[in-house]
Amino acid sequence: MFPTVIETDQLRLEQLTEAVDPLDVYEYYANSETIAEETKYISWDPHQTLKETWDAFDTFEER
Repeated sequence: MFPTVIETDQLRLEQLTEAVDPLDVYEYYANSETIAEETKYISWDPHQTLKETWDAFDTFEER
């Protein structure tokens, strides 16, 4: 029913097809020098702790 990829000139959204480790996500963004730019248009603030990332993943899985 839903496409696996949505793409525009400036954005590409792709459905996750494999497990993503919240620790990897947190560590990547915790060390990103461009975090302000990467999170400019999202509706939540960058996570300050690994627990926030784990909680977000739990929420995403529930949807």
